[in-house]
Amino acid sequence: MRKHNKAVPILVTMFITALFFFVLSPVFKSQAGSLGNTYLFLSRIQTNLAGTTGQEVEMILAFTPSQSFYLAENTRVDIFFPMADNAKWCRAGGSLTVTGVTSGAPDVTGGHEITAALPGTLSATCSQGNGTTTVDTISITGVGDLVNTQTYGVKLANNTGILGTSATSGSRTVAIQVSDNNNLDSKAFGVYLIADDTVEVTATVAAAPTVTCTLSPVTISLGTLYPGGGLVEVLSSDQISTSSTNSGYYWAAYGKGNGTNAGLYSGAHLIQSGTGTGTVNISAGGSEGFGITLTQPSGATVTTDFLTGTPGVYGSLGANPSGARLILYKASETSPAQSASVYYGARAGSSAPSGTYTEYLTYVCGGYY
Repeated sequence: MRKHNKAVPILVTMFITALFFFVLSPVFKSQAGSLGNTYLFLSRIQTNLAGTTGQEVEMILAFTPSQSFYLAENTRVDIFFPMADNAKWCRAGGSLTVTGVTSGAPDVTGGHEITAALPGTLSATCSQGNGTTTVDTISITGVGDLVNTQTYGVKLANNTGILGTSATSGSRTVAIQVSDNNNLDSKAFGVYLIADDTVEVTATVAAAPTVTCTLSPVTISLGTLYPGGGLVEVLSSDQISTSSTNSGYYWAAYGKGNGTNAGLYSGAHLIQSGTGTGTVNISAGGSEGFGITLTQPSGATVTTDFLTGTPGVYGSLGANPSGARLILYKASETSPAQSASVYYGARAGSSAPSGTYTEYLTYVCGGYY
């Protein structure tokens, strides 16, 4: 009686089954890699922003793929947020405004620099996780062909979907994934949130310190002087007036004279204003000279040589700007305006020839700031 080997049919059956499975099953190729240069720029890093007015959050994602991805194979980009942050990064589910960009604030030339806008007919959505099996996710679809020689940039902003931030301070781990039907690149890293990301800077703009100066009248006549005659004095009432804001003020004066010394000059003779320092005393008969004195406003100071007091004694003036002398000042603010009257005194000596004598006095006003 012939014995049959029961193992043979079993082996044949297994072989045929394996062959059938191999023939009918599709071939699936899977390549996974890590993204290259990557950053996620958040326009706000403050915790618990709700994405409402004044709390809007925008994002710029930059990444370099490690391999090629193709539009025909449904290329997409996903951003996954922590499970514990459910409904915080995506405050409202819906579409986002998505734009390919060629630069971002963190760009570093030759390093983490966006070199191309993310291509394709892009659309983006923000979806909330349930906190147990799904997470807040931003998905960008319609992505065009990608190559590993470019760093791509894409900007995301609110639309019907509203972006926000986690309620938890510190590092929050996000994952970036680029994929098509056959390939996948990914990278996880932390973004850091703080309780307050905005510094309030205040300043007060105050009116600039100013001084207002008035000189009037600008023509003074001493009348007629006689050789060896008496002293002539003319008062110009309230000739100089000053007010100031947040500053003090000063007045100085100098003459022209004969170009070297101040005084009344006819072209042939100079009735000199002393030596340009101290005082000139023309109180005595036979003396000659020219000078000025001032009345003193309340709170201000007329310098000693120019303060009215001794009859016939006047302040001596220098010639030219280098001979200017301080005649009146006040160190603090003046409001309302203050005025000072100026006395002009002159006496012609016995040798003074007849003629028209003129002096051009220049008054200078300024502020102490």
